[in-house]
Amino acid sequence: MLASYHAMTASRPNVIFGGRLGSYKYLDMHQAIGAALKTFEHEVEPFFARGDMRPGSTAARRDALSALPA
Repeated sequence: MLASYHAMTASRPNVIFGGRLGSYKYLDMHQAIGAALKTFEHEVEPFFARGDMRPGSTAARRDALSALPA
């Protein structure tokens, strides 16, 4: 099932899948908040700082989600 979610991210390049459901892992609340802040810092801020509105790399986003603590 996780593989199907990873495949789905390719068709939705402007969507960031995160949190408990997006990472497909159980996260304690402090882990979920930390992951959200890290995602904002590494995905959202640079997206708007570039000023060109191009989506980030889906593979990089998938790798970032895979690295979240279980």
